[in-house]
Amino acid sequence: MGEQKPTVFILHDDPAVVKSLRMLMESVQLPVETHVGVGTLLVGLDSTRTGCLILDVRMREMSGIELCRRLRAAGIVLPVIFATAYGDVPTAVKAMQEGAFDFLQRPFSEEYLLDRVHAALE
Repeated sequence: MGEQKPTVFILHDDPAVVKSLRMLMESVQLPVETHVGVGTLLVGLDSTRTGCLILDVRMREMSGIELCRRLRAAGIVLPVIFATAYGDVPTAVKAMQEGAFDFLQRPFSEEYLLDRVHAALE
């Protein structure tokens, strides 16, 4: 079997945001996998998967920052791009301290998000 292409994993509580981000990634032919809940992401993700993770800060099951901690503890080191409407300086600092690749506050341009995703995939 051939090597898996890096995948853009998207995790957000809002199905409309998930759909919008999926369509954006597919528009530039990036492999994408979407999740509306933390549980489905954790089931399908292991340390052999490559790519990046677009994540919200505030989610029902756990915060995005807590999820970053749990992924690292499980040996999963994907670059994480936080894309959130709930951005503030303390949250951004905490996300970066937890190893986030970037922290984007909505609204942001699609082009900028794609630039950051391509940088994270490299």
